[in-house]
Amino acid sequence: MVTEPLVSADSSHFKFVVSVASVLAPSFEISIGTTFLAPDARLALHAKGFRTLEIRKARFFLNSILAVLGLESEATFWTEAWLREALFTVNSKLFRHALRNAHFDCTLNVASTVVTPCDLWWILGPPLDVTLASAIPRRPGLGPLRRAVCSLVGSLERKLALRIHSSTRKVVAGSNYVRDLYLSRGFSVDGTVFGIPDLSAFRPSAQKSEARFVLAYIGKEVELDTLAALAGSGIKVVGFGNKLVPGIDPKRLRKFLDFRGAVTRDQLIDLYSNAEFTAFPFTSEGLGLVPLESMACGTPVLTYGREGPSETMIDGETGWLVRDQNEFLQRAIQLWHGFDKSQFRARALNRASQFTPAGQARRLEGFILNGSNRPDA
Repeated sequence: MVTEPLVSADSSHFKFVVSVASVLAPSFEISIGTTFLAPDARLALHAKGFRTLEIRKARFFLNSILAVLGLESEATFWTEAWLREALFTVNSKLFRHALRNAHFDCTLNVASTVVTPCDLWWILGPPLDVTLASAIPRRPGLGPLRRAVCSLVGSLERKLALRIHSSTRKVVAGSNYVRDLYLSRGFSVDGTVFGIPDLSAFRPSAQKSEARFVLAYIGKEVELDTLAALAGSGIKVVGFGNKLVPGIDPKRLRKFLDFRGAVTRDQLIDLYSNAEFTAFPFTSEGLGLVPLESMACGTPVLTYGREGPSETMIDGETGWLVRDQNEFLQRAIQLWHGFDKSQFRARALNRASQFTPAGQARRLEGFILNGSNRPDA
């Protein structure tokens, strides 16, 4: 399995990779290769019985500088990995060297920053230029710069995606939204397999909180101005997350919300379970793990009715899907002043239970076996 950088055993991508590898392990002997493997991640993979490929190290210079400033994150490692491949093909050269004497029956690529021959490319998220277009603020005077950046990144992203696409036998997308994006750009996509990690630990907590609050994930794909407006309207917002955009000071966040930063899984389950609802005003989201985790804890979600979250949620049953920021704020204020959370609990739990790694693994395994007919396999 070829993956994005595994920057720690606590990172979200590491947990996803382990979840996928675990459900495929009964059918395959798993080896995992990545351009960056943190020591704790390596130990954790070996402890679970997975082998790791010895990829020759190439230093992540940008993140070495960011580490000194305390600004490195999973997102910055991914960005540097993308730049290294899109501009200099560094990652593919490293894998070519590592795999020159290796033999695998099947190869699954879950990375969008590595070009290597594989049987199945699993595209987990939208193209980078789509994410950037949603994340860059639409402010007066920024229009030309925004268009220039997105155009340049879009050109590089398309060339990189074409190289990966031409190196694989089968392609699946992590959501119907991602599938349709790539189809609209002329890529062939053979199906959809939701990219869902193991959520079995997420269930309603017995730990009760006396204070009322709304829970919000704080990360690179979230509208912070929307959350600030929520807090400004008198709603108590509790935030969590460790994927802040470089330059965003946690002290700034704590001026308008109760920002907890990185939390343990048990702490997160308690927060989900006790929140009035979970607010998820995203900019761009291929699937949306936050709504699934919240529903698994019996808590409804307020989010936008588009992209990935619109595929996992049911409007009016597991939460609320709104059109834009104004409707988001109006609905949040309305809900804060009173609604019956118990009416959503059972339906949220039932909906979350329909998305399991085991179910998706069966589909994934079918695509892998169907694609692994290379002469050297």
